[in-house]
Amino acid sequence: MRVQIVSATFDLLGYLQIDPLRDQESAPLQRRVSKSRTLDADVSVRDRGFTHGDRTFTYAYKPVSEYHDSIARRLLEIHPRVYIGNVEGVFECAPSEFDDSAEENTFIFEVIRKLTE
Repeated sequence: MRVQIVSATFDLLGYLQIDPLRDQESAPLQRRVSKSRTLDADVSVRDRGFTHGDRTFTYAYKPVSEYHDSIARRLLEIHPRVYIGNVEGVFECAPSEFDDSAEENTFIFEVIRKLTE
Protein backbone atom coordinates (compact mmCIF):
# COMPACT_ATOMS: atom_id res chain seq x y z
CA MET A 1 0.00 0.00 0.00
CA ARG A 2 1.68 3.19 -1.17
CA VAL A 3 0.80 6.54 0.34
CA GLN A 4 1.16 9.81 -1.56
CA ILE A 5 1.62 13.08 0.30
CA VAL A 6 1.27 16.31 -1.71
CA SER A 7 1.46 19.93 -0.62
CA ALA A 8 -1.86 21.76 -0.84
CA THR A 9 -0.17 24.80 -2.39
CA PHE A 10 2.08 24.64 -5.42
CA ASP A 11 5.59 23.44 -4.58
CA LEU A 12 7.88 21.60 -7.01
CA LEU A 13 9.39 19.77 -4.03
CA GLY A 14 6.05 19.20 -2.26
CA TYR A 15 5.53 15.53 -3.13
CA LEU A 16 6.46 12.45 -1.13
CA GLN A 17 5.62 8.81 -1.65
CA ILE A 18 6.08 6.30 1.16
CA ASP A 19 5.59 2.57 1.65
CA PRO A 20 4.34 2.11 5.24
CA LEU A 21 5.75 -0.84 7.16
CA ARG A 22 2.35 -1.72 8.58
CA ASP A 23 -1.20 -1.10 7.57
CA GLN A 24 -2.30 2.47 8.09
CA GLU A 25 -2.30 3.26 11.76
CA SER A 26 -5.07 5.60 12.76
CA ALA A 27 -7.48 6.19 15.55
CA PRO A 28 -10.40 3.78 15.30
CA LEU A 29 -13.52 4.98 13.51
CA GLN A 30 -15.71 6.50 16.20
CA ARG A 31 -18.92 8.48 16.40
CA ARG A 32 -19.20 11.50 18.68
CA VAL A 33 -21.48 9.86 21.20
CA SER A 34 -21.84 10.59 24.89
CA LYS A 35 -24.07 8.87 27.40
CA SER A 36 -25.23 10.28 30.74
CA ARG A 37 -27.24 8.73 33.53
CA THR A 38 -30.50 10.45 34.37
CA LEU A 39 -32.20 10.77 37.75
CA ASP A 40 -35.03 8.45 36.71
CA ALA A 41 -32.58 5.50 36.31
CA ASP A 42 -32.51 5.86 32.53
CA VAL A 43 -29.83 7.25 30.22
CA SER A 44 -29.58 10.21 27.91
CA VAL A 45 -27.62 9.63 24.69
CA ARG A 46 -26.23 12.49 22.64
CA ASP A 47 -25.08 11.50 19.16
CA ARG A 48 -23.19 14.18 17.24
CA GLY A 49 -22.35 11.88 14.32
CA PHE A 50 -19.12 10.85 12.62
CA THR A 51 -16.37 12.97 11.09
CA HIS A 52 -13.02 12.04 9.58
CA GLY A 53 -11.64 15.13 11.30
CA ASP A 54 -11.40 13.15 14.54
CA ARG A 55 -8.81 10.82 12.98
CA THR A 56 -5.01 10.82 13.01
CA PHE A 57 -2.86 9.06 10.41
CA THR A 58 0.46 7.68 11.64
CA TYR A 59 2.80 6.20 9.04
CA ALA A 60 6.00 4.32 9.87
CA TYR A 61 8.33 3.55 6.99
CA LYS A 62 11.95 2.62 6.24
CA PRO A 63 14.20 5.59 5.47
CA VAL A 64 14.87 5.90 1.73
CA SER A 65 17.56 8.58 1.53
CA GLU A 66 18.60 11.85 3.11
CA TYR A 67 16.94 13.69 0.21
CA HIS A 68 13.66 11.80 0.87
CA ASP A 69 13.87 12.80 4.55
CA SER A 70 14.51 16.43 3.58
CA ILE A 71 11.30 16.45 1.52
CA ALA A 72 9.37 15.09 4.54
CA ARG A 73 10.89 17.80 6.75
CA ARG A 74 9.99 20.44 4.15
CA LEU A 75 6.36 19.28 4.06
CA LEU A 76 6.18 19.55 7.85
CA GLU A 77 8.03 22.85 8.19
CA ILE A 78 6.45 25.01 5.48
CA HIS A 79 3.11 23.45 4.53
CA PRO A 80 0.22 23.80 7.00
CA ARG A 81 -1.96 21.59 4.76
CA VAL A 82 -1.21 18.54 2.61
CA TYR A 83 -3.28 16.06 0.66
CA ILE A 84 -2.84 12.38 1.44
CA GLY A 85 -3.87 9.63 -0.94
CA ASN A 86 -4.18 6.18 0.61
CA VAL A 87 -6.34 3.07 0.18
CA GLU A 88 -9.32 4.86 1.76
CA GLY A 89 -9.26 7.87 -0.57
CA VAL A 90 -7.88 11.41 -0.51
CA PHE A 91 -7.74 13.46 2.68
CA GLU A 92 -6.83 17.02 3.57
CA CYS A 93 -4.48 16.86 6.54
CA ALA A 94 -2.20 18.95 8.72
CA PRO A 95 1.28 17.46 9.15
CA SER A 96 1.97 17.40 12.88
CA GLU A 97 5.12 15.36 13.53
CA PHE A 98 8.04 13.86 11.63
CA ASP A 99 10.58 11.66 13.41
CA ASP A 100 13.51 10.32 11.39
CA SER A 101 15.87 7.67 12.62
CA ALA A 102 18.28 5.19 11.08
CA GLU A 103 15.84 2.26 11.26
CA GLU A 104 12.37 3.77 10.93
CA ASN A 105 10.77 7.12 10.11
CA THR A 106 7.39 8.15 11.49
CA PHE A 107 5.14 10.82 9.97
CA ILE A 108 1.93 11.86 11.77
CA PHE A 109 -0.96 13.79 10.21
CA GLU A 110 -4.13 15.23 11.72
CA VAL A 111 -7.01 14.65 9.33
CA ILE A 112 -9.10 17.72 8.53
CA ARG A 113 -11.56 16.16 6.12
CA LYS A 114 -12.02 13.46 3.53
CA LEU A 115 -12.15 14.80 -0.03
CA THR A 116 -13.40 11.65 -1.82
CA GLU A 117 -16.38 9.39 -1.32
